[in-house]
Amino acid sequence: MKDLVTYVLVRTDLPSLNTGKALAQSHHAGVQLLSKHAEKPLVREYIEAGMSEGADFFNTTLTLAAKFSDIEHSISLAKNLDCVCDIVIDPSYPFLVDIELDPFLKSVTELTRVKQVSDSQVLYTRRELTCAYALGDRNDPEFASIFSDLSLLK
Repeated sequence: MKDLVTYVLVRTDLPSLNTGKALAQSHHAGVQLLSKHAEKPLVREYIEAGMSEGADFFNTTLTLAAKFSDIEHSISLAKNLDCVCDIVIDPSYPFLVDIELDPFLKSVTELTRVKQVSDSQVLYTRRELTCAYALGDRNDPEFASIFSDLSLLK
């Protein structure tokens, strides 16, 4: 019998990705999973299994701590299996910089200056890989092994 789970791998190597941002990025992963892959049988099975156990259109999700390299490695392996997986790239990931760096960053085309938020900080945004997800069967040893070295996000 299948034990379907969605693993959400959240970056821990981005100092600016605080708890609130991590929660938001995890939500982005769930929305992306359902929006991009809703027609896939595994996604429908995942939702239906959760509902049969009393959940209101959701199922088991485990949020794991991961570095950029962990995400790249895990998702590259998962793509070869019978699962649904992808990365999440936030097109406007927000981060603060010291105001003294502002003159140097204004010309960096990959960054968007949003506004000065205090006497000492400026808000910028950039495209950033923030997390990833993989939906599969925890009872599949190959699928489970991909995530076995990652810890739950704290």
